[in-house]
Amino acid sequence: MSVSSAHAVNTKCRVMYSKLLKRQDYKVLLDMKSIQQVTAYLKKKPAYDSVLAEIDENDVHRRAIEQTLKKSLFDDYGKLLWFCTDDYRAGLRQMLLSYEVEDMKLLISSVCTGHRYQLRNEELIFIRNLSKMDLKSLLSSETLSDLVENLKDTRYYKPLLSYVNSGASTNTGTNNAGAYFFAIDNMIDIFN
Repeated sequence: MSVSSAHAVNTKCRVMYSKLLKRQDYKVLLDMKSIQQVTAYLKKKPAYDSVLAEIDENDVHRRAIEQTLKKSLFDDYGKLLWFCTDDYRAGLRQMLLSYEVEDMKLLISSVCTGHRYQLRNEELIFIRNLSKMDLKSLLSSETLSDLVENLKDTRYYKPLLSYVNSGASTNTGTNNAGAYFFAIDNMIDIFN
């Protein structure tokens, strides 16, 4: 990375870091009783005022604010990627994989609990924007086996297939958590 590129990334990071919530902000947030209170508080903070400008804190739902904040996070990483050279860009993309894994866990959870119809394309922002996976087929998966089949040729296929083949997976009961925790336990396989 050239000195000017490194300087640009460093400057951008410092500006972004200066807008982060402080320890005291988190203490205040922990005492809040509703998502409406949290939203109103965040809208007063420099890092969130423009991000949350279009959200009415009197009529907000948790999923909507999570989705908005997730998109903002993705956009922030995009700003950093703009200044990075290829080597650093590859490293940053590898780090972003952890967010893709979070999207995958959300997808697994929605399929296993039978709530897949509630999951929307825009909630899987990291899978949608970072991978070449067919999001439409993933969202149409009705069972964990369907989902695994739709994940062929991806880093997720092998570890999830071994879970399905173990016979431990079902779409009901306590095994809902099984697929979720299996995915967490096998992240090392997914990252390799």
